[in-house]
Amino acid sequence: MITVSIQIMLPRFPGGGRNLALGDGCTVGEMLARLGIEISRPANLLVVVNGKSCLPDDCLGDGDKVVILPMLCGG
Repeated sequence: MITVSIQIMLPRFPGGGRNLALGDGCTVGEMLARLGIEISRPANLLVVVNGKSCLPDDCLGDGDKVVILPMLCGG
């Protein structure tokens, strides 16, 4: 078992911060599914783990700090 600290900064998830226990080898995509966050397009979310952006197939580790944001773009 691992525990990650999650900060969710999405409008439909008010209150945002929590700790979550996950199984060893859990991926970012599996964590998002457990939280009920659907990735309809790969570019609709930005998931940052320990200050670095990551992909749904990346594995999480014990004590990781995860921030989930809407993808932003601009000029």
